[in-house]
Amino acid sequence: MLDLEHSFRWSSKHSSECLSFSAVYRLARSDDCRVMIFHMQSSLPYLLTALVGRKLSRSKVTFVYDIHDLNEFSMGKSKYEMLRFGCMFALEWVVFKCGVRLLTVSRGLANVYRLRYGRRPLVVRNIPEKVQLEGYSDLRRRVDGFVYFGLVDRIRLPEEFLARLESERVTLDIYGTVRERSASYRRKLEELENRGVLRFLGEYDPGDLRFLAKYRASVLPFEVCRINLRYSLPNKLFQALGYRVPCLISEGLIEAKRLFRQWPHAVVPLKSVVDLGAFLRAGPGPSVTEWAQIEAFLDRLRAEDGKCYTSALG
Repeated sequence: MLDLEHSFRWSSKHSSECLSFSAVYRLARSDDCRVMIFHMQSSLPYLLTALVGRKLSRSKVTFVYDIHDLNEFSMGKSKYEMLRFGCMFALEWVVFKCGVRLLTVSRGLANVYRLRYGRRPLVVRNIPEKVQLEGYSDLRRRVDGFVYFGLVDRIRLPEEFLARLESERVTLDIYGTVRERSASYRRKLEELENRGVLRFLGEYDPGDLRFLAKYRASVLPFEVCRINLRYSLPNKLFQALGYRVPCLISEGLIEAKRLFRQWPHAVVPLKSVVDLGAFLRAGPGPSVTEWAQIEAFLDRLRAEDGKCYTSALG
């Protein structure tokens, strides 16, 4: 979707590799670089350096800030966290006032940023490419359990949900990495794995999610304790729907509520499911007509994403 031939994309990995502030400064002054794309809050100091370089050289490089997280404030934070919040706020204020083109991942986050800085970023939901399902038409959902794929921690897979899996004797296959420091939480995962409630199946290739096709349903049981989560609409929801896999999702995700109403058999509020096992045994889920409507909806979002990228990149 992006023409990267004459562009530069910054991501967090560069901070530990070859990139330096001087390298970013030189790129911003160069006529060889058409677009510079910066991701996440950790890229803001580099973006500010690039702004200075462009200003001094009067180059015509386009800067894009792709916002994935809200810089949140809450009482009770440590002095370091309070200082970080203040620094990030100041950097974002400069970026929003200096003509940088802005993207974010949900309408909720876009509205919060508009209230905070007076500009509303374009919304790009990063809908995955369309899956050709012809090869899966005869594939039966063989696994009598749920699937979760992504990072594992106590916010994304809350202990309350894990306890529910155990009490209702339902299995969960997990693809991804455990990123939780809590020793008690990690012990709980090990215990549930030993009892057969959880199965850890290793890392997965984000570009190859065919394993989803064998599951009856996926889960996104986030504990919605932060604004970032409340206004997010996880890409993993759309990835599952692309393989015609229903998704049980936390009802605290505000932007998912419209989908709950539109396709109640495909996007299911987790608390509305009284018995997880019964949900798996209930049947095929959405009808062929409903899946066709969902695929048309995903096509429309892909088209909107393309227009937003085109607008942002000029």
